[in-house]
Amino acid sequence: MILNEPLSVYADSTSGERVFMEAVSDIYLGEHRVITSDELLLYDNVEVDISGTIWIDDNKVFIDVKKLYGEPRETESETEEKPESDDYILPESNSRYLTDADVAGLSLKEINYAKNEIYARHGRKFDSKELRDYFNGKEWYTGKIDPKKFSDKVFNKYEKKNASFLSQKEEAIQKGGYKLEQ
Repeated sequence: MILNEPLSVYADSTSGERVFMEAVSDIYLGEHRVITSDELLLYDNVEVDISGTIWIDDNKVFIDVKKLYGEPRETESETEEKPESDDYILPESNSRYLTDADVAGLSLKEINYAKNEIYARHGRKFDSKELRDYFNGKEWYTGKIDPKKFSDKVFNKYEKKNASFLSQKEEAIQKGGYKLEQ
């Protein structure tokens, strides 16, 4: 993970010594568990419990992470922002892989809109009047990229997988998927 701001880290080395690393900007987490910078931002007073190894190579710190401790941050501004997530069909489609449970109970139309929500988050405009009307009604949406110029290369790994997952779910319900009003 590349941190937005340098971080100072205390850690116990494999020899049992307490090690202090000042102004670390890159932390490469081991295979035990990957902790994203977004996840770290959710905590105040973060402490990372490492297991196994910690090493420095080329000004990069490598850590095997076991657990993350800290107090989850809950501020008034974050509480006020929560209703915005209600403005999404699948608010976490850009931050985790979707499962069958996430789409259980969604209509064919809702699955299609959820798929297009991934594109809309990145400012894609829509040819379909139905989708234009729907997303223009969302406070968070700003359509600025012409559909012909839009590239899904802006998607992160979750968005790529989830867009494909939602397309498959849509196709499984109805061959050819949901028919949009043009």
